Amino acid sequence: MQYIQLGELRVSVLGLGTSRLASIDPRRFNGLPKRLLNAAFERGVNLVDTADTYGSGAAERLVGRAIADQGVPIYIATKGGYPLFDLPGPFRIFNQYGKKARQLWGVKQDFSPSTIAQRIEGSLRRLGVDIIDVYFLHEPPVEALCNDDLLEALDQAVSAGKIRYLGVSSDDPKVVRQAEVDERWRVLQSKLGIMRTSVPLIVNQALSSASNHLRATAARVAEERNVSPAALLLRHAAAAGGPRVVLSRTSSLYHLCDNTDAFAEPITQSDVLI
Repeated sequence: MQYIQLGELRVSVLGLGTSRLASIDPRRFNGLPKRLLNAAFERGVNLVDTADTYGSGAAERLVGRAIADQGVPIYIATKGGYPLFDLPGPFRIFNQYGKKARQLWGVKQDFSPSTIAQRIEGSLRRLGVDIIDVYFLHEPPVEALCNDDLLEALDQAVSAGKIRYLGVSSDDPKVVRQAEVDERWRVLQSKLGIMRTSVPLIVNQALSSASNHLRATAARVAEERNVSPAALLLRHAAAAGGPRVVLSRTSSLYHLCDNTDAFAEPITQSDVLI
């Protein structure tokens, strides 16, 4: 596995996205979520990307339990801003219903300072950590990045040692441009190709957002090299410019192993698919 510097953190070029893990029933699938996380860690992945809203807190709890067993540092990026409905203990089976009800009532996002402060505390508790390595605002409107009260609340969380680095997760070019000009935002997360940036980038949806032309090129080259197109697309995303991590979002152990195997060799400019 290849590693890059994300501020003071030495993180794997391939990170693990958890948006699909929370939808897997660990009882029905014999503890698959934890086995996926452990397999990623064993193969050198040390950055996990999640969000409080994934599975209404379930993904953060899964990650928290998995990293507690590790003898090496595992870095966590999580997000807040979308509706969250997280009931205690046995009532969590109703979480998703509550979340959908809020959405039906028109509660789309909430970036008020008090709400984000509460969401940070909730993420710390579910993850079982003292500090969140990267905390992203989850697809905020550009106005949120200019809200002095929100920025003060986030700065206070950093000063209190609850957050190491602040970030913005967005596919909106206006939001990304606003984040780029404020040094407060140390990490960005977006789809590949939205724009070039000098700020460290975590690339999500590298496979699903690939153009038809890029997919066709990957399929042709994969056949020539006897590798998977997905492996080539992930390596392309990692090589396409600037310091970046590429997320593997999968609920399959086979695909996870294929994706991690793809990063056994160093990334070079030759991995960019023309």
